[in-house]
Amino acid sequence: MGWPSYTLSSDKLGTEVAVSIVTSHLPEGRAAVQRHLEAQAKLTDADRDALRLTLADVTSHMAGDEIIAKDVPLDTPRFVLSGWLCRAVTLPDGRRQILDFYIPGDLAGHSSRAGARAKAPYVCLTNAVTASAAPLAARLREHPDAYSGLSRALAALEDEIEKRLLDQIVRTGRMQAHERMAHLLSELHARHHRAGIGLGNGFVMPLTQETLGEALGLSTVHVNRVLQQLRREQSIRTAAGRIEIANAEFLAANTVVRH
Repeated sequence: MGWPSYTLSSDKLGTEVAVSIVTSHLPEGRAAVQRHLEAQAKLTDADRDALRLTLADVTSHMAGDEIIAKDVPLDTPRFVLSGWLCRAVTLPDGRRQILDFYIPGDLAGHSSRAGARAKAPYVCLTNAVTASAAPLAARLREHPDAYSGLSRALAALEDEIEKRLLDQIVRTGRMQAHERMAHLLSELHARHHRAGIGLGNGFVMPLTQETLGEALGLSTVHVNRVLQQLRREQSIRTAAGRIEIANAEFLAANTVVRH
């Protein structure tokens, strides 16, 4: 069974998308979570059993739903099983800066720091399905030695999220427009394939040009021009709500960030 399809208009990334999330695809979402965690640390049988129990209790969300509000305690983390989420800051005049994306397999709203609060809300960009990771996090705090693999994996996820935020700062602060787009698409490509939800040499892309602009600090017109440039250079191909990396060497040459 394939991953859920996202239908783009004939204008491809230029308009809103219609997203269908169905429960028949939740096994792929659960598998994506396990693959993501196992990419961070080796899991034991006890780790996997605890994870399976956690991923059994799911919640559906609509596009636009705020699943974690600003300034609330970060004690309700959620695994993303289907759909896309973001963490974003909205200015008083309505302009929005997206700080990070969360795709199937990711953990949103997790912090190991006691008393940590959300500095920005977590919002559904599409319809989504999530599973609460709060019971799992509590179990790990109470019995860290019994679930050593998961404990290491969640710590590694926190480091990964921090790295993505650093990448986002460099992307929007120092890169040229085509570098920003190439870097973001390369990151998303790698994350999809690590979680086992890639499609050939690409991935499902439900984001509009406006949303991409909110992540990259570019106007919709500028996003359109950059995508056209990457298509002309045959670096990417876009069709039917998907992005395909057609020239990995080109993207790699334009996406080097050293920490």
